[in-house]
Amino acid sequence: MSDALELRSAGTRFRLYPQPPGGSWGTRLETVYVSSPAGSLGPGPSDDRMYAVVPIGKRQPYGLVPGRRNPRLYLPPWEGDVVPPAMPGPNGHFDHLAPSDPRFPAVHLFGTVRFVLDVWEGYLGGPIEWHFAQDFPQLELLMIDNWANAHIGYGYLETGARRTQSGRLHHYALNFDVIAHEVGHALLIAFTGPFAHGTVPGEFEAFHEMSSDWVALISSLHFDSVIDDLLENTSGNLDTFNRFSRFGEISRFEQIRLANNDSTMDDFALGWESEHDLAQPMIGAFFDIFVDTYHEILLDLGAVPPALEQLADQVERDSSLRDQLQRGFDRAYERRPESFRWALEEARDLTARYLIEIWAGIDKETFAFADIPPLAEEIDRDLSGGRLRRLMRNSFGFRRFGRIRPGPRTRDPDDRSHSHSARMLTP
Repeated sequence: MSDALELRSAGTRFRLYPQPPGGSWGTRLETVYVSSPAGSLGPGPSDDRMYAVVPIGKRQPYGLVPGRRNPRLYLPPWEGDVVPPAMPGPNGHFDHLAPSDPRFPAVHLFGTVRFVLDVWEGYLGGPIEWHFAQDFPQLELLMIDNWANAHIGYGYLETGARRTQSGRLHHYALNFDVIAHEVGHALLIAFTGPFAHGTVPGEFEAFHEMSSDWVALISSLHFDSVIDDLLENTSGNLDTFNRFSRFGEISRFEQIRLANNDSTMDDFALGWESEHDLAQPMIGAFFDIFVDTYHEILLDLGAVPPALEQLADQVERDSSLRDQLQRGFDRAYERRPESFRWALEEARDLTARYLIEIWAGIDKETFAFADIPPLAEEIDRDLSGGRLRRLMRNSFGFRRFGRIRPGPRTRDPDDRSHSHSARMLTP
């Protein structure tokens, strides 16, 4: 029996938004099964690893709270009033609540975290231990409306809300990418440990952001609807402006970052202001490698001719060929759509394995972007016999890793900075 069939026979159902309400690709909820056995989850939802609450009157996010003499670290549990918790429905599932129910965001938050953990614990072959486990056996999941951010910290994952350009209130508890990104920080912390302000290079802070974005992107490709819509809307031509290349979509015209970008280290030679910005070249490099790997798999399957793959390389230098390339993908996808899906899933899983191996091979205290190309090649030799070496060298070389180091940070971190926020604070 496949893993998917096992989950359908024994797991717990949730309804999740692969893309948040109000986005370009609609607001469809997708029913998913998580690994928690049906009937095993308690009110909230809750289990032995985490619990969701809807607080009433919480005005201050967790973290460092200024004081008259000394600041204090504000940590869970929330001890104020709460909305009565969501209860499991028939047979122990949580797919019965309507999005209009005030408890639905908490259910969505819990289901998303469990879904992402299932994906990455599947890749790792075992559970991921929380870095705060010695003090908090469970992660507290909660929302706060008067705060336009989201963060995971010592014992909590807290999401806020922000106004879009159209004035609509966007709740991060309903944004799969944002939640998965925060879980991504917890995954990398599980490998490298938390760090205090000023104890790691800025490039490592940027690598944290890059890794978390890719945790979200890879996790999103475990939704059937995301793969189906992505392929049907692009005919398998991923090097376009599409739902996979847009991270953290907030509305039809707003997203947090683009994975398919042209940023290089030249952009930061004189300095940088935010680790999110500094992460862009590495995010883009992994996107290039992902797409090139996907093309190689399509070639192996005979789903695209060598001439089409070569045309895809030429488009990077001559954008006037884009229409010709799209027509080629349209013809190839119409003939063998099943091969494109298989290739996409293979590229997804390979990228996850490479990322995990990179996490295991870095040193946070001495980290530099220049460490990644040789480490990635070493990992590629072990995993594929060096098959992706040329692709990696081309991508990392274009982004100028190892040739240009970033200049100094030119502005003090603000409240958007995650590595300088409450996430890394420990009692």
